[in-house]
Amino acid sequence: MRAGKGIAWGIVLAALVVYAVMLTVTLPHLASLAGGVPVFDLRPTGYTLAEAKTVLMALGDEGRRYYLDVQQPLDTAFPILNAAAAAVGLTAAFSGGRWRLFQLGKGAHALLLAAICLPVAVFDLLENAMVRRLLTMDPRTISAEAVAMASGFTLAKSVAVTVAYCLVLVALMVLMSDRLRAKKARASRV
Repeated sequence: MRAGKGIAWGIVLAALVVYAVMLTVTLPHLASLAGGVPVFDLRPTGYTLAEAKTVLMALGDEGRRYYLDVQQPLDTAFPILNAAAAAVGLTAAFSGGRWRLFQLGKGAHALLLAAICLPVAVFDLLENAMVRRLLTMDPRTISAEAVAMASGFTLAKSVAVTVAYCLVLVALMVLMSDRLRAKKARASRV
């Protein structure tokens, strides 16, 4: 295996491991601390001021501390790993078949990946910064503006992730289709 492929698959594996830890350990623990109230990271369509206050009150001091000390560090690494994993998927799909980087040079390929994958990390990191801010505020006095900003970044992140991974899936399906077609063509010549 080439070193580049090993690094690429290492990035994908790291993203999956961090995501699995959040889904199976930290987020369920936060939900438990919040008495079953879905926390910010489990609200992909955003939240209102009333919902944010409910989350913060339900978490209490212990839950907000756990969110800040355990969930947030994981969710700081994850956006970068997630965007990099999407870039790995797109690079794999665009490296062969009919899309061969749309016949683009390396510079254009890098710009395309940045345009698709960078928003995944940027919006998630901005969301995390705003959630961190909410977690450090008195739940009774948080501002509608702070909640609206956090919620907006949550929604933007959700859209960016959906677009990036839909493109990864479509690109990989086209690549697989091209490879199957090429395999059938080779078999018919034999």
